[in-house]
Amino acid sequence: MNCTHPPPLSDDHLSAALDGLASVEIQTHLATCLACAARLADARKLEQRLAHTLQRWDCPTTDQLGDYTLDLISPSEARTIASHLTHCSACERELQDLQALLADRSSAAPPLPVRRSPGKRLYELVAQLITPAPELALRGDDRGPLIAVAGELMVICELRQGQSGTRELVGQLSAGAEQPRWDGALVELRSSHALVATAILDQDGGFSCPAGPLPVISLRITAADGRALLVPELDLSD
Repeated sequence: MNCTHPPPLSDDHLSAALDGLASVEIQTHLATCLACAARLADARKLEQRLAHTLQRWDCPTTDQLGDYTLDLISPSEARTIASHLTHCSACERELQDLQALLADRSSAAPPLPVRRSPGKRLYELVAQLITPAPELALRGDDRGPLIAVAGELMVICELRQGQSGTRELVGQLSAGAEQPRWDGALVELRSSHALVATAILDQDGGFSCPAGPLPVISLRITAADGRALLVPELDLSD
């Protein structure tokens, strides 16, 4: 995905944004350019992973904690993680957050069905929508990109007008070191359990598919191994 408002932001510009020192021009560019916003997201993920490596080098990964919560690991691995949780407050908080997300999902409406191959388990992460700061909003009626986060995964979506005048949802999945896992993943748009459109995630995590006139849809991205990311409600109203 190329910068939609060239020239693209430099590494120094992204560093300023990471440090909270970006100018209004840089903030506006990030709010209107999916490519540069994705670069910033990747830089932030890298910064977080480096901090995690230095500060929590012996902690289980988010995936391992998720498997522990869902009882998808061996008894010996479960005992190791349980022992670690007795002295690691950071992992304990992360586990509590994950359990809260799962509890919220179980108390909500039944999840939309996901197709998967026999023998492959499904591990679904529910993404939380983030409201952009007011200063990042575009001038005029455009609200800027929609951003959803689930752990180390981030989806940035933007509604655009296609060449034929139809609406298209263009997005980018940022998964950091796990990006290869999502190559070729199935993208599904649904409304009231009905399939609206599908697309395939490219090797850079990008996708584009028709959104139709519907004001609210759900977005699910399912990898080949059965792992899925769900954004329950995307507000696409004009």
